[in-house]
Amino acid sequence: MKALQRSVGFILAALLLVLPVLGGGGGGGGDGGVWILPSMRQFGSGGPAINVAEPRATREVAESSPGELCRVDSRMSEPTATFASTVLQSAAAIGVSGHEVFISASALQAVRTAGLNSADVIIMDGQRRGYIIQIAVKPNGFELRLF
Repeated sequence: MKALQRSVGFILAALLLVLPVLGGGGGGGGDGGVWILPSMRQFGSGGPAINVAEPRATREVAESSPGELCRVDSRMSEPTATFASTVLQSAAAIGVSGHEVFISASALQAVRTAGLNSADVIIMDGQRRGYIIQIAVKPNGFELRLF
């Protein structure tokens, strides 16, 4: 079982590393738009310590969506994004262009294909400010939960 989890984790990481930074034509939002995220939050000194009891915002993404384009707070300095799964014990970088992070359809589908209920996208800058976006698998798509 552990070997299977590692294999799926490595495949997931490899898939995410070869994804384009921005998706093809038609915009990257779940509804053709851009999800403009609210103000960033400060992460704790020992890692993300953001309260995950209640999401600050949610966004539904259809199964057929090309992905979700998220615009982060313009005060962030050089944000980075990481796709992480604690179940698979793996992480992979997600492309960032300026202050935009694109969570591709391939990344969303990888969560479903791996048999996970959820995975996280952690967006953070050098001053440990940012966001946690949880990707939750739904029957007909996904729900993105912003913490």
